Amino acid sequence: MKFKSALLTQASGSIGGLTASRNRGGMYMRSRALVTNPNTFRQQEARAALGSAVQAWENTLTAAQREDWRLYGQNVTVTDALGAQIQLSGQQMYTRTNQPRLNVTSRTSAATTPTVLARIDAAPTAFNTGTSVASITTIEIDIAGTGINVDGLFGEAIPANGDILLSVGAPQNAGVAFFKGPYQFAATLPVSATDTSFTANLDLPALSDEDWFSDFVPAENLLVPVQMRVSYDDGRLSQLFRDIVQIGQEVV
Repeated sequence: MKFKSALLTQASGSIGGLTASRNRGGMYMRSRALVTNPNTFRQQEARAALGSAVQAWENTLTAAQREDWRLYGQNVTVTDALGAQIQLSGQQMYTRTNQPRLNVTSRTSAATTPTVLARIDAAPTAFNTGTSVASITTIEIDIAGTGINVDGLFGEAIPANGDILLSVGAPQNAGVAFFKGPYQFAATLPVSATDTSFTANLDLPALSDEDWFSDFVPAENLLVPVQMRVSYDDGRLSQLFRDIVQIGQEVV
């Protein structure tokens, strides 16, 4: 049920049998769904990465380091799921930075191991989230379905060295205009300060059987959902970029 409210401009969560949510069309209410827990391999990895970051915050960081993260959180706004600008606590900023990095590190089920991204304990000294991806220009796939190339642009030259964390969703039909997930982590791509564009090359057979990639069937006009952000070496994590891009070209 979609509606306009004289009392609420945004809402999130559940009350009684209703859950508030939103999509591109605006805020809506739906029946509250029973939570399921498939406990997949990727879910276990993500939870382990989050737990590792929390343990490091409590047992490894010094008091001075925790204070630096609190200061960073007080001075940097991020965008939440409802599009609002919010401030995070020091611990939230620390886990926001490190959970994605540790999740990459733990992904060893593929034939080739992704770039290992070390945990960052020192808080950023630049009070911003850095430059994020601005657009995807093309997605190129070969006819055998063994590789995907993703070309994209940054909003401006990036301010420091870092890594793009790239996740991809299952291919969608041409009529799909919105894709919430799920996404599978696909690759890391090192980027250097002052870069304005990037190209990520994915070797599909090398990815884990746990992912949808093993069943990927290439076809012209399919849409590929992509999700990415930049994890900077100084601890900043850019805002999330999502898009659904039509396959631009087949290469025999």
